[in-house]
Amino acid sequence: MSHHSKQHADPSQIPALMLKVQQLESGGHTREAINQCLNLCQIFPENAEIWFLFGTLNDKYKLYFEAEKCFRRVLELQTNMPEAHDFLGKSLFMQQRYSNAETCFNTAITLKPNFPQAHNHLAHTLFRLGKLEQSKSSFQRALAYDDSDIDSLIGLGELLTRKNQFEPAEKCLRQAIDIQPNNTSAYLKLGNCLRLQEKPDKVVTAYQNLISISPNNAEAHNQLGVALTETGKPEQARTCFKQAITIKPDLIWAHNNIANNYLKAGRSNDAEKHFKKAIQLQPKHPLAYSNMGKVMLQLGNNETAESYYREALTLKPDFAEAFSNLLLIMNYNPNHDSSHLANEHLKWGAQFEQPRNASRKYSSTKDPSRRLRIGYVSPDFRNHPVASFFEGLLSHHDKNQIETFCYSCNTHSDDTTKRLRNTTDHWRSLIRQSDQHAAELIYKDNIDILVDLAGHTSHNRLPVFAYRPAPIQISYLGYPNTTGLAAIDYRLTDNWADPEGMTDDYYTEQLIRLPQGFLCFTPPDDAPSATKIAASNKPHTTFGSFNNFTKLTDKTVQVWAEIIKSLPESQLILKTAAFSDPASKKHCLTLFAKAGIAAERLELIAWCPSRADHLALYNRIDIALDTFPYNGTTTTCEALWMGVPVITLAEQKHAGRVGVSILSQLGLEELIAEDTENYIKLAIQLAQNPEKQALYNKNLRHRMSDSPLCDSAGFTRRIEGTYQQMWQKWCSN
Repeated sequence: MSHHSKQHADPSQIPALMLKVQQLESGGHTREAINQCLNLCQIFPENAEIWFLFGTLNDKYKLYFEAEKCFRRVLELQTNMPEAHDFLGKSLFMQQRYSNAETCFNTAITLKPNFPQAHNHLAHTLFRLGKLEQSKSSFQRALAYDDSDIDSLIGLGELLTRKNQFEPAEKCLRQAIDIQPNNTSAYLKLGNCLRLQEKPDKVVTAYQNLISISPNNAEAHNQLGVALTETGKPEQARTCFKQAITIKPDLIWAHNNIANNYLKAGRSNDAEKHFKKAIQLQPKHPLAYSNMGKVMLQLGNNETAESYYREALTLKPDFAEAFSNLLLIMNYNPNHDSSHLANEHLKWGAQFEQPRNASRKYSSTKDPSRRLRIGYVSPDFRNHPVASFFEGLLSHHDKNQIETFCYSCNTHSDDTTKRLRNTTDHWRSLIRQSDQHAAELIYKDNIDILVDLAGHTSHNRLPVFAYRPAPIQISYLGYPNTTGLAAIDYRLTDNWADPEGMTDDYYTEQLIRLPQGFLCFTPPDDAPSATKIAASNKPHTTFGSFNNFTKLTDKTVQVWAEIIKSLPESQLILKTAAFSDPASKKHCLTLFAKAGIAAERLELIAWCPSRADHLALYNRIDIALDTFPYNGTTTTCEALWMGVPVITLAEQKHAGRVGVSILSQLGLEELIAEDTENYIKLAIQLAQNPEKQALYNKNLRHRMSDSPLCDSAGFTRRIEGTYQQMWQKWCSN
């Protein structure tokens, strides 16, 4: 700035000079306007109005650090200017300096109480600081001065949604839309509010309305896809995700969503392409790495899956879900011994336990003989293996002794969900509730015994248990290992799956061994009759396994290959959801080819939608082969129900002893092998004995019906007795 122009500084020119700056800016000459305004600040350094104008220009063009300096200068010159305090607060807010911003907005309001914009800004700041009650009051004050303030209506709607006050939230957002029908933000927030109320059809309508006013809104197409996924329309959802990516190729969530969609459809290669794209867009995006782990798992590449989960955890060490996924797949890997597995689970426990191990006071009355309140937490209250073992227990509880609460974490519902919902005394949804909020909900229900049915499987809520919402907490059924949480007291098992002294040291929970077995199976009511072609009329033996592809380890393949090679006419049928994907099929055929088995000896069948058709396929199998080191559970029970004998291998870990537990409950110890040589021998001997196969086929279903494995009433009494003992022990302490 030359000395020359300073000499001609005429204060009477200021209004005209400021007007010129404003005209330049509104005419689109931004850079010039900013330069001229900077010039004026240097000519008239004591003029607060010019500094204020310069601040608002910087603010408009998102130069918040520069704006901050301007408004600080205004306030040096004119301390009591509420608008300057408000703008200074905004520039600090945009730099994420929320506490400092809060002070500025409070000052602005003290100087000018009827200042709706400052109330609105303060409300947003308090929201970011997690001071939700104060934020709510500030939004309400802003609206008291101006009830058509769109930004405050949307902000209050979002806040009330966060506080699970859905009806007033929805009202605010709909009001904003009435005033400004083209407001995309209001529609996005309304969609989210409706989703949390589990009104998927209304969510779909909200996003369709948004797309009709804003057809190129990529986020709207993406969210519509999510809503359609939740209403069970995966193909339509995929179209939406594609549209979102067409509009905005770098929308990382749309790539993640379409990849998950492909993954569910068994199209691993397509899923992999989009997850890789998500990683390319955001190389430090932990979710994308965790999702790549899922793809590798579906392709049967367990080792690679492990490395992806570890990468996700390197990027986000507190990523509980990725850590759980890692622990789950480590159970499939024969190279991890029990103590290594136990240590990894302990690390999970240590990480998610510490900050929240609250020493709670429970309001439960310590009366050892009163009716107990039992809570069950699961993401699998639906057509899922866990439900086949849980439904009998839930429906046979003695209502005089036990009051049941089901805490559902299901992302979708089906007929099984409806049945369970009608059976339990109380149904609560934990979907989209934070761990802390979910724990508070359970705590307020005064639960005496809280039972986790998921362990480290998909969509589990183990972190909720870390808050200790109930005085007694149990792990049961859904997971073959320890949770690693000190907050979980007991684990229900039996003497076959966890022989005394063999596995106790590897659990953080105390093992409670149920007499007569830890599993109780509800046979499918739509099962066809077990009518096999008599083995003596068949030229060869057909072996089969309908287990999850992830359980098919190299060692299992080698052992099965030995059996097939020893019986030249025999065949092997494998059925798993993963085989709807050509890449998984190819991987499987390669594994067997390496072990010396030609493709024509194998038949690979993909998932079939009807359970009756799935069960009917067992009529094509003579002998079922169990996987190891991770046994089948539902598959073993279904095979036996369909009259198919199952050969299992007794391992050292619980995951590899579930077959032992099931067969021992039926008195079928002759089908349990002690080692792989014995496993091969048992399979070959049974294949060469068609009379014995025919006997199994004829008797297995009756045998199973009459065994403890299918005696839901007896099983429930034993579990209730166990609950009573735990409760009495707690009361006496």
